[in-house]
Amino acid sequence: MLRLDYPEIAANQISMVELLLPPEILKLPSDLAKVDQILNDERFEEPFIERFNVTIGRGSVPIRPYIRLMVLKYSNEWGYETLEKKVNDSITLKKFCRIPLDKPAPDSTTLIKLNQKYGEDVIKDLNQSRNKESSHTCKGKEIQSPGGTGKKPMV
Repeated sequence: MLRLDYPEIAANQISMVELLLPPEILKLPSDLAKVDQILNDERFEEPFIERFNVTIGRGSVPIRPYIRLMVLKYSNEWGYETLEKKVNDSITLKKFCRIPLDKPAPDSTTLIKLNQKYGEDVIKDLNQSRNKESSHTCKGKEIQSPGGTGKKPMV
């Protein structure tokens, strides 16, 4: 079953963890905020909805977090295990990926299986669209992931 977001995120519910944290910790850095704004465009979700929207079965990783996870993976040239660890270790990356702070990031093997299900062509198209869109809005900017070893170009 295809879901767009985690139920807590879709309902704008704030977790107890978030209530205890200062608001400035929950704010995305400007580079991630720009990418987040780009990814809010429904065009990025359409290929998944058109090809994989079924109403039966067990819910999987929601599409919006999955898209953001794949953007982080490819932008930072991380493997699946590194992606899982970095997102679980970072409040900022969890917020960017739209994963509730009290939930773990999807397991690396789950993400691998989802990539096999959706196909490499959908993922490549997603990243090309995101790169094209970000080159128009963020020309010359670099994205720095929290705890990263260096800056990677967004385009």
